[in-house]
Amino acid sequence: MLKRFLVFIGVAAVAFGALAGCDSDQNQQRSIMFVTSLNCGAPGVLDALEQGDTLWDPAAGPPVPYTVDDFISEDWIEVTFANKPYNPTVLTGSGAPHGDYIVEGYVITWVRSDGGPVPPPREEAMGVSVPSLDETIALVRLVSMQEKITPLITGLQYGGAPGFTMTAVIDFFGREAGTDRQTTFRSQISVEVDDFIVKTSDKPDPGC
Repeated sequence: MLKRFLVFIGVAAVAFGALAGCDSDQNQQRSIMFVTSLNCGAPGVLDALEQGDTLWDPAAGPPVPYTVDDFISEDWIEVTFANKPYNPTVLTGSGAPHGDYIVEGYVITWVRSDGGPVPPPREEAMGVSVPSLDETIALVRLVSMQEKITPLITGLQYGGAPGFTMTAVIDFFGREAGTDRQTTFRSQISVEVDDFIVKTSDKPDPGC
């Protein structure tokens, strides 16, 4: 479960066409798809280990951890997609001829400013409909179980290694409903990575 703290967030919601300035076939794409919210505007926190609801050994006390109820979990975040037509006078809302889009998946690429190691890029499938002139809320798997059990992350458990910060660059891809027109757009989020000593019951849900 992903924890969110209301501090600086590095979220960028930019469509590739807007980022490049000009699409070679822009007349063929009737709408611009983009992200209006990622993780509710908060940075991500990747916890290397869930401590359950008993943090310290009842007999020994701190700093001896109680490990019996500790476990590893995936991290999910909420994302809001928006679909804005280039020409709203042609597309007047959901159900208009074409203009609705389906987000079919995404690729997460991790980067670190300190040059340290990161998990390899990961592609995920999804099927989220975003009507024209509307928004849709969905969930993104930010950190998979396979990533959580790598030495890069497990090495942080119980303070074994110092934490660090990564940026998740998320490239979404999809198509216009009823046509073969493709769309790609990007967002990103800063993620603090460590073994945070927090009771599982005190962590918020991934939704806003």
